This record gives sequence, structure tokens and C-alpha cells, in this order.
Amino acid sequence: MRVNRVVIFANGQYISTSFYLQELQQDDYVIAVDGGANFLAKINITPDLIVGDLDSIAEDVLEKYSQNGIPIKKHKSEKDESDLELTLYQAMELGPSEIVVFGAMGKRIDHLYANITAMLEPMKQGLRIYLKDESQEIMVTDSKLTVYGEPGDYLSLFPLSKEANNIKSTGLKYSLNGETLYLGPSRGLSNEFINNKATVTLTGGYLLVIKTLRREG
Repeated sequence: MRVNRVVIFANGQYISTSFYLQELQQDDYVIAVDGGANFLAKINITPDLIVGDLDSIAEDVLEKYSQNGIPIKKHKSEKDESDLELTLYQAMELGPSEIVVFGAMGKRIDHLYANITAMLEPMKQGLRIYLKDESQEIMVTDSKLTVYGEPGDYLSLFPLSKEANNIKSTGLKYSLNGETLYLGPSRGLSNEFINNKATVTLTGGYLLVIKTLRREG
């Protein structure tokens, strides 16, 4: 089975239900990561698959989806990989061109860091992958990214390797022209869109790219 886009709902924080309903496309393959199924039940979306150790999904939600015949891939609670990491492997088997992950930012920094580094393997397989919520998008790349935004939105660039080499950018207030960013210094923090599209390229290393909406007032 091959799909165009996999959308993953992790067991994280959701603020605007309308935002996520608007983000979904008709042909998305939707995976709930454990308690992420609770939010899907709240907005009346039926997942195509549920993955996890099932320690955070509500009993009534699990029963509802089980009775509806939704496939459930249960993992042991004691494991080396996170539920999201295992879900990403499951998603890659579907052969998508893009993976979108919602509910993966939350309040715990250790979980967020794990979720960011888990994006590297799909990226290495040539897939577009990003974490997204109502105000931010997090992406990783080792080659090229095109990011859409509004003038004044922020775009931050940080190496995920010792260094990221030969970085070039367009559409930003402060351009990079073949420069290197090193792990540690915050030079890539809070650049700004000057139009509706920015491009970032590099030829060595891994780059973390974070878009943050600029909210006035």
C-alpha cells in the first residue's frame, strides 16, 4: 500500500480544533500515536491506524475504534524507541512523499528533542517531514527546503550536526551566502521572511529549520 501523505497525531497539546481540521486533506492516511487518538475522537476523525503501547489512550476511545475495526499496532511499554519513532517507521513503510506530525511539541523538552531527532531517518530516506502546531513548523534537511510564510514571520536555522556547510538562503532579511553554521552559537536565530517564500540549501551536515508565526499584539 502506498499513500501520498501520512498525517500523525501524537499524544501532545492541541489548542485549536479548527486548525487541525483545516490542515487535513481528504486522501491523508491518518495515524494516531496512543493518546493522540483521544484528540481525533474529540474532533470526530477516524484514524486509519493506531500505534503505541496504549498507556494514554482513553478506554472508551480504544473500545470505540476497536469496534469500528481500526487496526491497532500495540508495542511493549518497555522499549528503546519512543512511540512516535516507531510510528515514523510504520509511516515510511507506506511509501509517502510527505509526513506531517501534529501534537509533538508539548511541554516536555526531552520529548521535543527526541521527536526532532526522530525526523532525521525519514529525511535521509528522501521524505519531507515536519512537526507542526498552530504557530510553528519544525523541519530538518541535508540539502534543500522551501518554506512558505508571511513577511515578518521568523525562520531560525540551527545545525543538528557539528556543523552545517555552504548554507545559502533567499527570501530572508539576513541572507546566507555559502556560509557555515556551527553547533553551539545562536547565529541562525530569528531571521525574518521578507516575502512569502524562503529557500534554504546546504551541501554538508544536517540543518534544523524552525518557522514561527509572528503574532502582533
